[in-house]
Amino acid sequence: MQPSLAPSSSEGAHIELEAKLYGDTVTIQRGDFGRKKHAYFWKERGLFVPGATGVLGILDKPALIQWAANKAADHVAKNLKPGATKEEIASICAEAKKQHVRLKEEGGTVGSNVHELAQKLFMGQPISVPDDKPTRNGLIALQAWLTENDVRPIDIEKVVFSKAAYFAGTFDLLCSLNGKLTLVDLKTSSFVYDEHKMQLGGYRFAWEEEHHGEQIEQLCILHLDKKTGKMKQYTWDDFGTMQFFTDTFLRAKALSENVKKMGNY
Repeated sequence: MQPSLAPSSSEGAHIELEAKLYGDTVTIQRGDFGRKKHAYFWKERGLFVPGATGVLGILDKPALIQWAANKAADHVAKNLKPGATKEEIASICAEAKKQHVRLKEEGGTVGSNVHELAQKLFMGQPISVPDDKPTRNGLIALQAWLTENDVRPIDIEKVVFSKAAYFAGTFDLLCSLNGKLTLVDLKTSSFVYDEHKMQLGGYRFAWEEEHHGEQIEQLCILHLDKKTGKMKQYTWDDFGTMQFFTDTFLRAKALSENVKKMGNY
């Protein structure tokens, strides 16, 4: 189902990436369109397209809620001193409420830096390793992975779009990994979550829809630990497992659409 919200054009928008798909008959733009940030836009139709990450926002994330609560509690424990006044306590609590937002933004900056430099590594370009330890650690882990494996990049930061299920997304790398056609996504989050697997399943669906007859042979998540500089590779090459990830993503997409319709009843 296509959304009704659609500007007359993308003029004035900040376009990060523009992709020509389906034999250059479809143009998908990714960027900021006024109040819609990090959105996908189908240029020929003048329609916004749901992003894979946004689709999975329908999922409950109890671990994230607990993390936010822990960070608020940590801030209070660190800053609250004996004999604090009511005003001081109120100020500390106000700051505690913002900790999860601040830390998420910091983590997002590191993630963006790692992804940007990773693209250069995939293209065989030289990079200058930054001074900040989290980004440096992520790159050290990625460089080791590239050295230890036979990685032959095909597409880097590739936008995909499904006409059938109507969503778009961007994966980090399509490559031949030790001889197998592989979709790779980099993650710098604290953990690898179930929605990351579903996201890969969605990318697989959209890519195979456009490339008739071609099949992804394996899905891969590279989890780069910003604290230790270590990397863990998660790989799935069983067709049944990959199809399960795809089917689960498509069910989440359908649920997301139905939830949006609930206000009409």
